Amino acid sequence: MSNKLFFILLLLVIPLAVALPTVSFSSYYTPNSQMTVTGTCKAANLPVVLQINYGGANIWFSQVTTDPNKKYTFKYTPTTAGTYTLYVGCGGENTQKNFCVGTSSSCSKPKTTPSGGGGGGGRGRSCTSNWTCSTWSYCNSSLQQQRSCTDWNACSKPTTETKSCTTCLESWVCSQWSACSSSYQSRTCADEHKCGTTLLKPILSKVCTAPATGYQPAKVTYTTPPKTIIPVKKIPKSFWATLWGNYKWHIIIGLSTILLIIIILILILHFHKPQVEVENIDELKTWVKAELARGTPKENIKGLILHHTGWSEEELHEAFEELKHEPIQPAPK
Repeated sequence: MSNKLFFILLLLVIPLAVALPTVSFSSYYTPNSQMTVTGTCKAANLPVVLQINYGGANIWFSQVTTDPNKKYTFKYTPTTAGTYTLYVGCGGENTQKNFCVGTSSSCSKPKTTPSGGGGGGGRGRSCTSNWTCSTWSYCNSSLQQQRSCTDWNACSKPTTETKSCTTCLESWVCSQWSACSSSYQSRTCADEHKCGTTLLKPILSKVCTAPATGYQPAKVTYTTPPKTIIPVKKIPKSFWATLWGNYKWHIIIGLSTILLIIIILILILHFHKPQVEVENIDELKTWVKAELARGTPKENIKGLILHHTGWSEEELHEAFEELKHEPIQPAPK
């Protein structure tokens, strides 16, 4: 029974062991030399994510696919001396491996233990550190420089050293040259230190057949580097400018409404005619009698009263009928 159980556990462990991705490449390269990385994953047609870290920052990543034999391959050209770490992930599993870029002496010669690093024994035995450190980075906008150090004997964990500097030094990162178009190639570049100066800015375009002259970028990336945005000094707005900017449409609508109301009132006052106000039939008769005495024709009196008072035609007829029996004296001239 125990033998069967051991055999079952062995079948479960073996797939897990072979599922880990493998990676193979040299541990040492000279700057600007192309490296070829090969490896395997647990299945064919499987996406493989590749990422390279230098100086504590990710400087390059890409993705390839395994072939029918579960193998993958890619090429990369490091440009700056130092210690790099390659991360490979596929099928939910990942692995990593370091490599050095520099001269043969700088990549193999033991270095002085960096500040903060330990050279003591590890893993229960005596261990002598073999440190390899990259060159110091350019002085950035925070007036700091960094370098990464790796213990090739794995006595201590990789460490990053930082020191102060006095002047921000441009560190231009450029994309690869574009395909040739109309006899020219172009690329984009950005200063990762954001110094705000362009003293060391590489050229952005060239003739396809010409070499890249002038300042060379600190790094070359497969992706477009982010654009460097220099902040613009903001000038404070006046109170009225701020008020107009925040409530422009409210002000326009409010003033338009007030203007419309004023126009309506002017039209009402212009076309409104005062009405003849009378309160009872006696006043109506008195007013009609006075108009008749002035010689105003009956039709004019009727039109005026019917159009400008609230008296009805029947009431007006009644007033005229009663006035038939009253003498009307002409008004003195």
